[in-house]
Amino acid sequence: MGDPATSNPEQIENPKRSDTLAARAELPSVRITLGALAMPFRYLPELVRFGAIVFALSLANTIVLHYLTRAVVRYWWIMLSHEAIYAPFALVWTRIAVLGRKSVSTISRYRYGAVEIRYLIASLLLVTVLLGPILILLGWTLAAHQSGATTTAEVLSVVILAVMFVDLIVFVRMSFLFPAIALGRYRGVAAAWRQTQGYFERLCAIEAAVLAPYIAIHIVYQKYWYIWFFSYETWFSKLMFVIVDVAMSLLGYVAIAAAPALAFKFLVHEGIGPATFSAGNPAVIPDASRPAVKS
Repeated sequence: MGDPATSNPEQIENPKRSDTLAARAELPSVRITLGALAMPFRYLPELVRFGAIVFALSLANTIVLHYLTRAVVRYWWIMLSHEAIYAPFALVWTRIAVLGRKSVSTISRYRYGAVEIRYLIASLLLVTVLLGPILILLGWTLAAHQSGATTTAEVLSVVILAVMFVDLIVFVRMSFLFPAIALGRYRGVAAAWRQTQGYFERLCAIEAAVLAPYIAIHIVYQKYWYIWFFSYETWFSKLMFVIVDVAMSLLGYVAIAAAPALAFKFLVHEGIGPATFSAGNPAVIPDASRPAVKS
């Protein structure tokens, strides 16, 4: 039996056939989830190497946020600065998830080249398209509440919920856009949309399962930090809290970036399909042994 990646050359040469490859494969949600959660620990040297500068920039950004008091400015700064800081980091972990650690062995610790800039622009555009309308509607809702227009505020609240649902669909369906950019396989927004056709529920479940542990841990230590570790607030306790918070964000970001990348690897990258995954250990997804096929 031939190699799944090369047994049907038409799947590789024809972009449209490659885009619809997902329709013939069953997405192993549990394996992808476990693989994504294991990524930061499985590749700990790479986490230290590529995460050190991101960690320092995130700490510095926390200090900047301390001086931003206007809510609107603060929210936009959080979104934009977060994407700018983490774009090279996310791109590196996407490559590791799909191609293995050798694919980043010659990459500098933190770089902004042409691919990273394209990745950042795509991230900013998606964030703006998804969250921009919600922030505007929230502003209108708050203004309606303050002016006593209760009915208008209630209608706007329903509209916000509807927009959030649409945003969720768009976010999940466009999740293959970023692995495609990172791997030099970008064929347009329509192609990324087609590649996830029929997989919304599974991809949504995977991303929710990957996020859940980090959200739970974040809620717990946010609530009990000063009960378990410090009896009262000091500059040192606040500093330690920020350090732990940034460290958890770093770990979580690796897993969140890896989840769609592993799904992309399984369904789209080189048309590999199920043979990519380890049958012995569902938490281990082996490094790709073949060079990427040029698109």
